[in-house]
Amino acid sequence: AGQEESPEGPLRVTIVKVEGKATIQRIELTYSDGSIWAMGPPVAKGKKVSKVKNRKDDGVKVMVLSEDEYITEVTHEPLLQWWWVGAAVHLRTNKGRCLEACGTWSSGLEENVETFKASPGCAVLGLRLHNGRCHGIVEGPAPPVDELELKMWAVYWLAEGCANDDVQSRTFVGRESAFAFAQRVGGGQEMAWQC
Repeated sequence: AGQEESPEGPLRVTIVKVEGKATIQRIELTYSDGSIWAMGPPVAKGKKVSKVKNRKDDGVKVMVLSEDEYITEVTHEPLLQWWWVGAAVHLRTNKGRCLEACGTWSSGLEENVETFKASPGCAVLGLRLHNGRCHGIVEGPAPPVDELELKMWAVYWLAEGCANDDVQSRTFVGRESAFAFAQRVGGGQEMAWQC
């Protein structure tokens, strides 16, 4: 949507941060040029640090995107008022990874959510939010992607000293990581299989 390309490629989202427990109070997107788009007041920074060190859920969810990863789909459950961003949000990337934040005020019902998908060749760069409802997405050109890296790869091996029926496996999103792991466990390049 009118975004200029830099020498590093098109503007892209590098980090997604969602804050809130009962509701989604803030969504923050950090871009490849260092700029930030946010909706809602900062939650975690404004509170005193808790003395409990092993808290499992502080209400903050973060997803860091790789260089060839971008947001393709946004599902949003509205919470009609002007204080919060919504009741729930679900973001999906081109690699299938998801960030889901569902507040306790979310109904969890499919009929209450709206899904927005980026056009082919485009990435989601922002959300059009107003009074707790998502009215659409802001799109821009998607970064170039090596299609081989998007395929699922699997490595199968027999652990030393195990019977032949104790085959172990591990899956990888990228080709290079699968082959590197196969070489570490003692196999050659023929051990990694494309699924």
